[in-house]
Amino acid sequence: MFLLQNYKQALRIQLEVGRELQVYESETGFGAAHFLRWHQEEMTFLSTAKRKEPDELTLKVSYVEALENFFAIRCFFFLITLFEDLIICSGSSMTPSARGSMKLAPF
Repeated sequence: MFLLQNYKQALRIQLEVGRELQVYESETGFGAAHFLRWHQEEMTFLSTAKRKEPDELTLKVSYVEALENFFAIRCFFFLITLFEDLIICSGSSMTPSARGSMKLAPF
């Protein structure tokens, strides 16, 4: 019963939309051939646009990605340096203040 109701509903929708399309075509003069041509033109444009990004945009994205990698590496290096200082300080009687002020690399 469920499938039969869905089938009837689909037929009703198809009939209603078909009528609306006929009215639109008669009022505007546009037909199925126009829609098919427009669809093909749009598909051609989109496939070309997808392959061809502006060089400036590509360069900007690459720059941002390089900056993100740079800062990630700097943070990792800072943490390793800090960890090494903690190990050296905990393994001896020296404290960071006794060893001199810790200098952090500027970001």
